[in-house]
Formats: sequence, C-alpha cells, structure tokens
Amino acid sequence: RQPADRKIADGTGKWLLRQIVADRLPCTVVEAPKRPLQTPQREWLRGPLLPWASELVDEALNGPYADWFNAPLVRSHWDRFRKGQSDNSFYVWQWISLGLTARLLTSRDAMTRGGS
Repeated sequence: RQPADRKIADGTGKWLLRQIVADRLPCTVVEAPKRPLQTPQREWLRGPLLPWASELVDEALNGPYADWFNAPLVRSHWDRFRKGQSDNSFYVWQWISLGLTARLLTSRDAMTRGGS
C-alpha cells in the first residue's frame, strides 16, 4: 500500500510504477494510458474448458451446498451460456468456484474417513 502521492502525480496515475520502469522500457510503454485487459473467458468456457467447467457446475449443484441453488434454473442458465445464448460468465465463475470448494471439502472428508 502506497501513499496517494506515489500513486498519482501531476494527474498521472501509477506514478511510482512508471518511475521504476522509466529507464527500462520505451517511453511509449511507460507513458501509455491504462487500459483494460480482456480475456476470452467466455470462449474458453464454451471451448477447451467446457468439460472442466461442466464438471464443476455439477459438483456445485450436487455438493454440500446444493440446497443453496434452484438446480433446474442454474442448469437452464448454464445451458444457455454454453449455447452462446447468454454471455454473463460472472455467475458461471461463481458456480465453478463453489464446485471447486465442494470438491476440496469432499476430498478432505474422504481423506479424514480413510485415515481413521
């Protein structure tokens, strides 16, 4: 955490970072405005990550937190997303995260039972 005067100076953001790299990078890079980085996450989730994502959505819907969801509604939204009829991947990532959590809890429970 840096003080505000190191973050913004003379209206220029990321001032400290720009000073640190000024002698290492071309000025076109150092002085470039901040711009968002877009990842093709929707394409990945519909393409190469689809089997992995589908598995985790299922784990979220069948795991220890299954009662948190209206499973038919989630499956309907997931199906629409997969078919390209919806682009909101925000919820998909939440389902995936919960599926990963369910997987972790299930594996810990299995290890605990197996080690007893």
